[in-house]
Amino acid sequence: MNLMPELDSLSWIKRDLLALSDIQLALSHEKERRLIDNIAVAEEYLSDLLAMEAQKLDTNCKSIEAKLYKKSPCITEAQQK
Repeated sequence: MNLMPELDSLSWIKRDLLALSDIQLALSHEKERRLIDNIAVAEEYLSDLLAMEAQKLDTNCKSIEAKLYKKSPCITEAQQK
């Protein structure tokens, strides 16, 4: 019985499986890289959003302070001291 064709076939299967494993690993690394990139973009977006909200709050606080000062200048003067 000649086992060479079967061994040769198994060798091809082994090489194919190794190639598939390498492809799967590369895809896994690509997915990981994309996920990290997406997280970085989300962090930047949230940071910008937070800065905009902080600016809005600051503007609102200044507006409220101005209104309070108009109504009662002594209150805001006392708070500033």
